[in-house]
Amino acid sequence: EEIAQSLVGCIFWKYSDSGVHPIDVVTLIAQKIPILFVSLKNDHLVPSYLTERLVDKLVANGPKRVHHLI
Repeated sequence: EEIAQSLVGCIFWKYSDSGVHPIDVVTLIAQKIPILFVSLKNDHLVPSYLTERLVDKLVANGPKRVHHLI
């Protein structure tokens, strides 16, 4: 995991592990905006269970059109 974070930091020089995390701000998305997440079961950079947590939080926050393709 440390190697992956170092690699991401080299490629995306504005990346910060202590920056804003999507799970913390997902409730700020307007409820009228439809959202589609696409993830792979074998994705090791962003595991699908993390995307599922975002979807769950979006749905729990109110009526949104949220779709998740795995």
